Formats: sequence, structure tokens, C-alpha cells
Amino acid sequence: MRGDEFLILLPNTQAKEVEEVLNNIKHNIEKHNENVSERILTLSVALGMAVKDDNRDFKVGFKEADNNMYKNKLLDKTSSRNQILNVLMAALGEKDYVTKGHTERVKKMAHKMAEKMGLGEVQKIIFCYYQICMILGRLQYQMIY
Repeated sequence: MRGDEFLILLPNTQAKEVEEVLNNIKHNIEKHNENVSERILTLSVALGMAVKDDNRDFKVGFKEADNNMYKNKLLDKTSSRNQILNVLMAALGEKDYVTKGHTERVKKMAHKMAEKMGLGEVQKIIFCYYQICMILGRLQYQMIY
């Protein structure tokens, strides 16, 4: 776990009950975001869960929950990472319509390449982010020099 991650242990709890707790947390964050007057960056949360039975090692369950949380973080369109990327892409589109079209084409091509390579859902997202970041980096370099 890193600095901004927390572990909640719910002893003697079934998967359905854990999902209810996670949905409650998400609902409360959405409710908070609706009441915030400055909506530049809202709160976001990525949640992952795993249920441990008597025969399962704690570390295996922990790793599964961590992987699920990471996948959720990548797939969440409202996450801070996605919000920042979307702001950069929108600014790029305002500045240069041609570059915006190029970025969209690269994004589609990267997705097709990731599928051809047989990457899992999380790896596809990371691959596409990497391609977009490369474009943004190249543009930054061109603007400076």
C-alpha cells in the first residue's frame, strides 16, 4: 500500500455485504461532490475488494483486492488522473485542431494494437495512456524548441 491507500478489514462479511459498503462509500463521495461549489477537481475513490475464506492465504486476498482497486482506478472516468488528462486534451484541441485529430487517431490505433497484442483490460488502458502522454511530451518539446 502507498501513502494514499487504506485497508479496511471486515471480519465475517460476505461479498454482497462488502459490495454494499463500497457502494455506500462511493455514494457518499458523489453526494459530497454534488455539494462542492468549485468543481475543478472533485473527490474520487478507487475501491477494490476480495473476500477471504478459511482456506485462502491473507496475502493472496490482499493482492487481489489491491489489483481490483488499481483496475478500478484506471477505469474510473472521474479519477484525478483522467480529469487532468482530459483538461490537457481539451486545451490541446483548442490550440490546434489538427493535433486533436491526430491524438484521437493515435488513441484508436493504440487500442487496436493493445487488442492485437492480447493485453488485458488494465494493460490496454496503460498502453493507451502511454501513447497519449508520448504525444503530449512531443508537443511540449516542439513548443519549447
